[in-house]
Amino acid sequence: MNGISLTTHGDSEEQARWPALQPAFPLYEPFWMQHVYTLRGTDGRIRADIDERLELMAQEHYKCFLSLSIAQGGLDDEAHPERTFGSLQNAGNRAQQVIRLFNDIRAACLPANPDPVDPGPFADYCRGVAEYRNYVHEDVMGMVEIGRRRYLPKPAFLETYRRWSRLQGAPVLDFEPLRDVLTARFTALTTLLDGRWRMLLDRGALLHRRVGLILVIAQ
Repeated sequence: MNGISLTTHGDSEEQARWPALQPAFPLYEPFWMQHVYTLRGTDGRIRADIDERLELMAQEHYKCFLSLSIAQGGLDDEAHPERTFGSLQNAGNRAQQVIRLFNDIRAACLPANPDPVDPGPFADYCRGVAEYRNYVHEDVMGMVEIGRRRYLPKPAFLETYRRWSRLQGAPVLDFEPLRDVLTARFTALTTLLDGRWRMLLDRGALLHRRVGLILVIAQ
């Protein structure tokens, strides 16, 4: 597919967000080329004659991209960290759905050796992010300010400081900068995406039409 890229053939959101997100999620484009662009008809829209699972997978992949991009834009937003945590959690949930749908499609093609990709690490990731999101669900409550920077309790101390009164005079070593927490969670997610998307690309190299159904074929 020479000449096909997000820059030239992505939608308006993809074209606008891709330059910033590409370094963090470079495999979004190869997966899009392999499993999304190929679903389009001559009008540039996803065709109506394909297996529903393929269309749902394309949608979840796109939602993951958007949520990750929104999270990236909120890494420096100390006023509303709950929004960034929410976007990270949503991106992780959408990634799980992409993998589950991919596994389901591939197993239908290769029931003897599906070799599924494990979505479990994303579930673990989302549970961890949910702890932070729940902690800051009322905007800045539950955080402390030191030197005009906001800090969150370290993971081991989140439960300790759910009562705001305990924040008064709390040891600084129990906390870490909010921006560091957000950046670390973003990096952890993009690392997961890179590893799992490599597996998806390895297991689904071609798209093939069979009896009116587009199916994923292993290399």
